[in-house]
Amino acid sequence: MKKYLVLFLGFLPVFLWGQTNISGVINTYTRVLAADFCNNNVVVESAIGYGEGDKVLLIQMSGAVLDQTNTAAYGTIDDYSVAGNYEILTIEDITFNIITFTETMERRYDAVNGKVQLVRIPEYNNVVINGEVNAAEWDGATGGVVIFFASGTVTFNEEIDVTGMGFKGGDDYNHILCWDVTGNYDGYACSESDFCGSRKGEGIGRQLGTDSLGRGAPANGGGGGNDSNTGGGGGANFAAGGAGGQRLDVGPGECGGSFPGLGGKALDYSNTTNRIYLGGGGGSGDQNENDGSRGADGGGIVIIRAAEIIGNNFPIKANGRNVFTVAGRDAAGGGGGGGVVLLDVPLISSPLNVEVIGGKGGDVDNNLDAVTCNGPGGGGSGGALWVSTATVSPLINLNASGGAPGMTINPTAPAACNGSSNGAAAGSPGGSLTGLVLPEPTTIFIPLELDVVPDEIIICEGESVDMTSTSDGTGVLTYQWNDADMSTTPDLTVTPEADFLYQLTVTDERGCQIVQSVNVDMVDSVSAAAFPDAIIVLGESVNIGSNLTGPDYTYLWEPDYNMASPTLPVTQVNPFTTTEYCLTATHIQSGCATSSCITIEVISDVVIPNAFSPNFDGLNDYFTIPDLGDICESINYFTIYDRWGKLVFEWAGDGGTPGWDGTHNVTGADLPIGNYIYLIELECENGKRLFSGEVLLLR
Repeated sequence: MKKYLVLFLGFLPVFLWGQTNISGVINTYTRVLAADFCNNNVVVESAIGYGEGDKVLLIQMSGAVLDQTNTAAYGTIDDYSVAGNYEILTIEDITFNIITFTETMERRYDAVNGKVQLVRIPEYNNVVINGEVNAAEWDGATGGVVIFFASGTVTFNEEIDVTGMGFKGGDDYNHILCWDVTGNYDGYACSESDFCGSRKGEGIGRQLGTDSLGRGAPANGGGGGNDSNTGGGGGANFAAGGAGGQRLDVGPGECGGSFPGLGGKALDYSNTTNRIYLGGGGGSGDQNENDGSRGADGGGIVIIRAAEIIGNNFPIKANGRNVFTVAGRDAAGGGGGGGVVLLDVPLISSPLNVEVIGGKGGDVDNNLDAVTCNGPGGGGSGGALWVSTATVSPLINLNASGGAPGMTINPTAPAACNGSSNGAAAGSPGGSLTGLVLPEPTTIFIPLELDVVPDEIIICEGESVDMTSTSDGTGVLTYQWNDADMSTTPDLTVTPEADFLYQLTVTDERGCQIVQSVNVDMVDSVSAAAFPDAIIVLGESVNIGSNLTGPDYTYLWEPDYNMASPTLPVTQVNPFTTTEYCLTATHIQSGCATSSCITIEVISDVVIPNAFSPNFDGLNDYFTIPDLGDICESINYFTIYDRWGKLVFEWAGDGGTPGWDGTHNVTGADLPIGNYIYLIELECENGKRLFSGEVLLLR
């Protein structure tokens, strides 16, 4: 038995090896709260169910900029912005609720002005669909998408169905009063306080506000029926949805209803833009008796990558939902727009049915009333099939028809509407595209990093600064400094003329930037201006100093002889001879230093002897002034008095040399030894100077 068993296993078909059976909801969804393109990560509501190495779909569900004027242009897409962007990425790291990707994000996402979700992609070898596969229904933030990859074969033994799992239809909204008493509101948008109409269906536009009611279609969402009792417009996707039906056969005193909800607008599908969208929700029928129907939900998104699909005649359904509720004495809602199916599959080897049908608009039975003709709902548009091959395989049976409009089904209805759609229109059929390339970046993300040294430096005036950068990032990096030359090199050498904050901006190939700064503090010229240059008389002292003071500097005076302190900015000197003093002031933090010198000129004063001996031996025979010094020029008068105050000698510039030989200048007699008083006036640089004192006469 064992031998035969081994042989039996050896001949098992290859496709059974590595086979996985799937059914139900196979994906994990989380809302993206913020997307950081340059740091290549997203902040999610919950990271539970995700792991490093997982493949994920990052997709922007909404966020287009719409015309919001209350005109026929309402709901026109002014800018798709990021709506419909999607790409396949690999999780590199999960830190709390921050998920960082291995490959570079190539597209932008906006979780503030639109809805973004992250969907985990299961990966298989061979997979068998043995039970119905669905998405989590779109809840306004997540869901609506089925996506999986298989390296081998996908075998259908059951269907994939995301019908009605796309954008939400407009909810029931009941208002009691008619707009402006008579109804027949012809505007395109209004708020609940206006009693003007019913709610619009959800689409790719930004969140509706006070414009949430009325017939204007917000992008691919259907417009709500206007007052009174007109039908809602059908949702859209690849093509336009159908308009709702009017209220007909309006009797005297009843509220008119000539302006039903408009069908949603067709969206852009192309290989150039490569965007995908949920089917738009249908608009709600106008109600004032709580007896109408809401708009139906749009179809979801299905994405499959595999080597081969064996369809076995099973379907992939991404239909817009039909409006199943029959409206009574109010109007009906519009059908949901069809979804989209993406097949990155080179081989379809067995028939596969793909349905992206628009939802049917709601019917009206007018509560079996024989006099009322309220508006049915418009049909949703067909969706899209997008394949990676050059043509759609003949084994794919595509049904992308638009949804039928609702009808008046009351057999007793007035002739004006009996068996009629009251003008409600079918949704336009969808279509197919070829040449699909799933956006799946291959460039590995390298965080943008930059370090510049030094980050701060103090330099002296005239010195250069070498700034060196180390950087890393994704792709080719470019550099931009903010110096005068706007240098574009990684490193920079400059000679600043003043303090400056240098900045280096590094940009990677995706346009992301990082900035680092270098704060250069240039110490102004150390103004060690010593002062003053001075002239002093021998024996005098003078203060010398610097005009630069403060604790940020050190000071050194040289030479330091006959100086109070050589390390103070201001000090006192009394040199005996003319001397040059030099001050060196040094900035403590930077080491910047400069010097300045001053000269103190020392001059002699008048020299008057205090004794003489007139014995005519050739030494000190006369009392005179041997040296007028450097500051006096001449003698004005020269007088001598004895101790009793009698004048004994006088010279008043009357010729000769002023000098006293110890005799009386009248009698010529030798005067006795003793002290005599002199009184001398000199003519000097600063005017007259008077000298008086005693001189000793010796013999």
